[in-house]
Amino acid sequence: MLTNLGAEALVAYQYVQQTGTPTVLAAAACSPSDFLAARARIASQEKPAIRQRSMVRHLPHHLDRLRSAWFGPQPLTEPNA
Repeated sequence: MLTNLGAEALVAYQYVQQTGTPTVLAAAACSPSDFLAARARIASQEKPAIRQRSMVRHLPHHLDRLRSAWFGPQPLTEPNA
């Protein structure tokens, strides 16, 4: 999957696909502002996938956060009560 290579490879791939440029080296000729704009666009498009991976990797943390958002913080209990 290309997204695992980092933003730079993904921006270069996307640039080549959109403009029909024959080589990836031509993608390096774009201006820094174009590169940063493309990187920001990719980051915003990747947010749902990043959140989904985070939910899978850290499920107990997300469940605790969700439970406290719905029901409020848990009361402190004695460990031997």
